[in-house]
Amino acid sequence: MTTLSMTDYPVELTPETENLSFTNINNTNVIISPTSDLTISKAHIKIGSGFNMLSWAGNSTNGGPNIVSANFRANGSAEFGTNNTTILSANFITKDILIATAANGTKSAIINSNIGNFDQFSYIDLAGYIGTGSIHLDGQTVATEGAHTFDAGIIFGNAIINNTAYADVSNIAQSPYFPSAPLAFSLSGFADNVHLINANASYSAGQYIPTTIRIFDDATAASKLHVELAKVQGKNVTTDLNIDIGKEFNPYTDTPPAYSNQKINGGTFAVTSHYTNTPAKEILNITANFTHSELTLSGGSNHITDISLNGFALGGANNYVLKLNVKAGFTDSLARISVGELSNPNGNLAPISVDIHSEIGGTGGGDFYNTLGSLQNSGQFSAIINTLAGKQLEVEGASQDDSFSVIGNTTITGHGSGFQGDTINFAHSSISSQVKITDYHAANDRINAGDTTQQWTFSAAGGKSLVSYGDYGNTSNLNALFSTLGGAADAQSLFSAALSTATGGASEHALAEVGAIKLGNALYIIIDSNGNHGFDSQDIVFSLGNRDLQQTVADMHYNSPSIELSGVTPPQLEALA
Repeated sequence: MTTLSMTDYPVELTPETENLSFTNINNTNVIISPTSDLTISKAHIKIGSGFNMLSWAGNSTNGGPNIVSANFRANGSAEFGTNNTTILSANFITKDILIATAANGTKSAIINSNIGNFDQFSYIDLAGYIGTGSIHLDGQTVATEGAHTFDAGIIFGNAIINNTAYADVSNIAQSPYFPSAPLAFSLSGFADNVHLINANASYSAGQYIPTTIRIFDDATAASKLHVELAKVQGKNVTTDLNIDIGKEFNPYTDTPPAYSNQKINGGTFAVTSHYTNTPAKEILNITANFTHSELTLSGGSNHITDISLNGFALGGANNYVLKLNVKAGFTDSLARISVGELSNPNGNLAPISVDIHSEIGGTGGGDFYNTLGSLQNSGQFSAIINTLAGKQLEVEGASQDDSFSVIGNTTITGHGSGFQGDTINFAHSSISSQVKITDYHAANDRINAGDTTQQWTFSAAGGKSLVSYGDYGNTSNLNALFSTLGGAADAQSLFSAALSTATGGASEHALAEVGAIKLGNALYIIIDSNGNHGFDSQDIVFSLGNRDLQQTVADMHYNSPSIELSGVTPPQLEALA
């Protein structure tokens, strides 16, 4: 099974409870009861081999810290080998910041944590976490670090004070704790606005531990987790954050599970990063193994450049799907979303299918920018070229059936399979903010252009054909076309003038519903989306890259929405190619 399928085992701790061993359990969640008083508990709990969890709902009140006796201890099952996993609720772990003021007014702090009382655990679980760090000044409790805030730095002795009122503390000491297991974080369920701070905390000069968060079970769409990365110094820093969905899987040793229709929604992840130098890359790695899953990225403040998707699946028409929603404003630097390489030593696995919904596009650099830059008289259009400059957001799928919903200045390479093909969706694409599809396969793939209320669908099942507006793929023909154009104020006006010249003026009053023109190394598809029979800024223009015009017109078909076109129906344009 991909998701947790555990048996709940409630445990009541009394003040007299000392040693509890659970040696003959597997897939069990040992739950400390809400009536157990952990403020005075001296219990020592041992979890045996297998896949198990030790959980507690916490005793925090009014957004304050959880309070756990220094005598409470627990051991997980990691000591029994790599195939054993024990998850520990973050509510057990405390953090106390003791600040002292010297005679000269300077402040120093000692950070204490009970994390050393928990050994051989594989994951710290953030689901249901309600604690925070407690701040004490000269013996008085004065503040917290914010509700539901967990400091990843306590693991390696690099905890911080997450409260701006105490930013003047100059000397912070903490005894390091080096875990006996490769400790990571997990979500076994709903996270109520949990804030994980100091992730990727550095443990020595120039090194850091990339934080991994594994989502074991459905957190629901309402779950919210904010991951704030530690400050990293140095030039050309590459950092990453790993979000894994489903259980771990080793393709070299593990048998793939049977197909399941279970779903995991990881909720919403926000990411914040802090750097003293601009890093070369900030990478967000997301994997999903043998489960249908969904994750939303929204909020925070970061410079993530790459989102890498991966995961093990079974392939075929019912392949597992990872749905990723990237909301507007999630990152200011996104350059690439892609599906990575898959380790498949036995040939019995397939990459996960992806369903990418990106509200972020690139900054420019689309096909019309490249077309103008290739002209002999490109200098004549330098002002327009400058407005089109920038970088495309590159979105790349894998060999399975993928789906992409994107905005302008996005280049898509689907690598679709022969099962059902890839699906590309976009509400609008213009000559200055264009969607480009590099490997459209007319036999299998589908393109849905326009919003959901008025959409043109391109597929093999389409009943209508495109009109050709001319082939200017030849360099001399392209230069000749643009040599007659000048005085355009912007890219839209220049493309409109080129189209008018290519069609002998027909595009101004007798534009076909859908047509195509080849300009240099780009084939542009033009949709008269407002039905006024003249090319204007409301119309949709997208690119299919360097494709053969005649072959595309022969292969590409479409269906149009049921709308009443404005004006009188014009005569059908004859192909001008």
